[in-house]
Amino acid sequence: YGNFEITDNNKKLHSIYGKKCNECHKLIGEFDFKSLGPLKCTGYPRLIRLSKYWNYNWLLGGHFGNNVGCRISKDQGLTWSEPIDISFFPDHVCSNIDLYELPNHDIISSFRAIGKFDNQDLKKKYSRKLGCSISHDGGYTWKSIGSIIDNYELAKKMGKTQMEAIKAVQDEDKVGFFEPFVMIMNNEISVFYADDFTPMLNHTINDDPYFNYMVQNIYTQTYNIENQKWSEDRTLIMDGSIKKSPTGSGLIKRISRDGMPVATTMNDGTYVLIFEGTYRDRDYPLLTGTYLGHHKWFEIVMSYSKDGINWSNPVEIYVSKNNGTKSSAPFILCNEQNQLIVSFQTDEESYDFGYDGDIYSIMKVMISKPGIPIEEINQDSFYALCNNNNSPIGSLSNWNGMMLLGNILYTVSSENTIKYSELPIYEEPNKYNEILKQQYYIKKGEISTYGDKISAQTDETIIINKNIDTTNSNNFYTYIRPNSNTKVELIFGMSSFKSLSKYYSFMIKGNGNLTLTKYMDGKYENLIANQTKYIDNYNKNNTYKMEVSFNP
Repeated sequence: YGNFEITDNNKKLHSIYGKKCNECHKLIGEFDFKSLGPLKCTGYPRLIRLSKYWNYNWLLGGHFGNNVGCRISKDQGLTWSEPIDISFFPDHVCSNIDLYELPNHDIISSFRAIGKFDNQDLKKKYSRKLGCSISHDGGYTWKSIGSIIDNYELAKKMGKTQMEAIKAVQDEDKVGFFEPFVMIMNNEISVFYADDFTPMLNHTINDDPYFNYMVQNIYTQTYNIENQKWSEDRTLIMDGSIKKSPTGSGLIKRISRDGMPVATTMNDGTYVLIFEGTYRDRDYPLLTGTYLGHHKWFEIVMSYSKDGINWSNPVEIYVSKNNGTKSSAPFILCNEQNQLIVSFQTDEESYDFGYDGDIYSIMKVMISKPGIPIEEINQDSFYALCNNNNSPIGSLSNWNGMMLLGNILYTVSSENTIKYSELPIYEEPNKYNEILKQQYYIKKGEISTYGDKISAQTDETIIINKNIDTTNSNNFYTYIRPNSNTKVELIFGMSSFKSLSKYYSFMIKGNGNLTLTKYMDGKYENLIANQTKYIDNYNKNNTYKMEVSFNP
C-alpha cells in the first residue's frame, strides 16, 4: 500500500513500509524519535554542536545543584565528559543556561542568577542578575566576564535607590531576569531575555505588587567581542504592559507576562521570536474587565521582524485544549525548507487526571506546513503534535531545547535522554472542499462507523451512505467487525475527487496485515478514482480498520 498519483499509468509517489518510503527511505508524515545514548539531561538542558574549529564537539548545558555547567561529547552524543562548572556566583543559585559559539570561536554562556534565600546580607539575598562566562578552549575551562544585567545597577541607572531595588524583590521574591538566548541579529551578537523586575520597580500598573507581577517584558542587549562586555543600553522587544490581542480577533486586548524568548532566522532573513504569554489568563479579570476562555497561565505566541527592530503583534500558535492548563517554555528552529519547528511543554493531558504544573508537563514538538508566509502563520499552520519522549501522563519532560543538524532533529528535556529523529516528509493537506460519499454493502456482517453500529441478520444487503467533508481533514477511518464469515463488498464514490486531487492512500488493516491495494505481477492494481470496489471474505474473529487518506 502507499500513495499513488492518479494518472493513466498509475505512477507511484511513495511506497510506504512502516514509517519510511521504501524507495527514498525518508519518514512519511510523522517523526520517529529514538534515544541517543544512556545519558539523562539535567534541568533546563541546552544542546549545541561546535564548529569544525573545535572538531564538531557537542556541548550539553544544564544546572547542577546551584550552578550551571556543561558536558562535552567527542562522539556525537554517545558519551559525555563529567560536568564542567560555568557559573561563578557563590552567593547565587544559577540556572536557565544558554550556550553560543562566537565568530572568533570563543564560547559564551549566559544564565540566570538569583541571590540565595538564606543570605543574611539583604543586598546579596535580593540580588538578581544574568551572569555570563566565556571559554577560549572549546568548553573545557571557563571564566566569568561579569553580568549582562544586574538589578542594582539597573535601579541606579533608572534613578532608583538600592533599597527600592530590594523592596521590588521583597514584594515578589520570584522576580528577576530569566531565560537568556543568544543569536546573531543584524550582524550583532544579541541576547534576548525576560525581565519582570523592571515592572515591579517601576510600579508599571499601579502600587499593588500583585498587578505589577502580571507584567513581564522581553529585552535585547548586544555583545562586544573585542572588550568582552555587554552593552549597557538595551532594547525593549515586547512590552507586557501594553495590551495586545494575539488571538487574531483584535477584540480583546490584555497585558501579559511575555517570557522565555527563543528566536530563529528564516531563509529570507526574517527573525522569528517565540515566547510564552498570558493573554488568556483567567485569574486576573480586573485588569481587563472580561475573560477570554478558561486557560490557566501560558500559551505559546510568536512574533516576527524583518529588521530586528520592529516586531509584529504576537499571534497565538498553540493554546492548551483543556481548562486549567498551560503551554509554556517554547523553543524554535527553522529548517532548510523554511518550516518552523516548535517545541514546548504542556500539562493539558495530565490535568484531566488531577496533575498540573511544570512538574507534570510533557514536551511536545510540531512543525509548520510548507509554503505558508510568515504573515499568515497561526495555530492552524502546524501539523499534529508529537510526544517525542513518549512521556506517559503525569510524568515530566520539561524545560526543553532542540538542535537541528541537516535533516536530523535532536531534542533535550529534563530527566530524559537525548532523542533524535529525521524530519518527516508531509503531504500538503487537500485545499479543496471535497465530499466523500461512503457506501458499505454488507452481507450478514456488522459495521461500526464512528460508534454507530448496524447489524445484518439476513442475506439482505445493507447500504450505508455517509458524507464526509475533507476540507480540514485529509483522512478518515472506520472499523468493520463481521459477526460471521461473510463476503463484504466495499464501494467508495468520490465527489470531485479525480479532477482536484492527485494522490490518495487506501488501505484496510486486519491485525496490521490486510491492505486494499493489491500488488500483482510486479505492478500495483489500478485504482479507479470515481468508483473503487473491494470484495473479500472477513473472519468474525478479527476487527478490521479501514483507513483512507487524501493528498493533493
